[in-house]
Amino acid sequence: MLQLKDSQQVRLNRLHPGTHIRLATRQLLIPLPKPKGFGNVALTDDELLG
Repeated sequence: MLQLKDSQQVRLNRLHPGTHIRLATRQLLIPLPKPKGFGNVALTDDELLG
């Protein structure tokens, strides 16, 4: 069962902004990282894993 302490939820939201914690369904929805700057393309699979 997914149970996070308040400090863990704060840390998760700080490290991954936009994260949704759904305790009723025991789900964490963490958005994909977005490239910084204007005109940058989205990250590919290899860049996400590396």
